[in-house]
Amino acid sequence: MPRPKNRLPPAKVVITGTPKLATYLRDLVVEEGYGNTPAEVARTLLWRGIEDLIHRGVLTRRKVRR
Repeated sequence: MPRPKNRLPPAKVVITGTPKLATYLRDLVVEEGYGNTPAEVARTLLWRGIEDLIHRGVLTRRKVRR
């Protein structure tokens, strides 16, 4: 199922990792449910981590600035 369209313009975030990290991201593409590309998988995992930090009270949910 495709993800919904963004209501806001995307903000580019660049991460640098090891070849091992890239391999894990590609493995998760094959696994399904995380994303169709390594970049989508990275976005999904990053967002899940942020949601967890919000849930634990480490971060406060922010209103989106347009």
